[in-house]
Amino acid sequence: MSTSTDLRDDGKLDLVPMIDCVMLLLLFFILTTRFVRDDQALSALLPTNQGSTAIPSPVVPQDLNVIALPAELPAGADVKACTAFARGHDVRQLGLVAVRVGANAPLMIDNAMLRAGGAVADAELTRLHAYLDRLLTTMEEPGDRRAQRPVTLHCYSGLPWSCGIALYDALRAYEGRRQGTDAKLTQEQLEAGRSISFAGPRLRDADHERGDELFELAHLR
Repeated sequence: MSTSTDLRDDGKLDLVPMIDCVMLLLLFFILTTRFVRDDQALSALLPTNQGSTAIPSPVVPQDLNVIALPAELPAGADVKACTAFARGHDVRQLGLVAVRVGANAPLMIDNAMLRAGGAVADAELTRLHAYLDRLLTTMEEPGDRRAQRPVTLHCYSGLPWSCGIALYDALRAYEGRRQGTDAKLTQEQLEAGRSISFAGPRLRDADHERGDELFELAHLR
């Protein structure tokens, strides 16, 4: 087997470490970069230096946050209490999930019923769809679908993926109904509709970081 010394003696370079670094950098930027809204925010902050005749900077729409948290989390819990909750509870076994739109009162959904499937899950999903429809309808802006406030889904990372997917599907279903269809949205309809996305991923390797996340989401509006 050739060593790095052998490769140098032969005039060759071992490119494997560099390729590994490039791939890690690509993955990091793909997962964390958000272009459109950040560019709009930057242009709104920069001066135009054109006096009173300047073209006004674009107005950056404020995201509409939809938050999903364990319902058993005590109200008004501080960071220490949130950290203790993250350490002491296996949230995958918790039944109730609190779903909240902005600062509105939350809806309690039973994640165990969602996992059960069949008519039981359909009934729980109907409640979720009705809750989102009622609140999102009151927050509609004048204009086309692209003029609506972007929706960002903040689902606590300790919850099962089934909860986040159910919320995402419910938001997409609402958007479809606003566009006059109950079928799966086409690519053209998705591009013509409002932006609906998951919040950016959080990197964590300790319970105290999940406690910080719980605290932030509990106070997000």
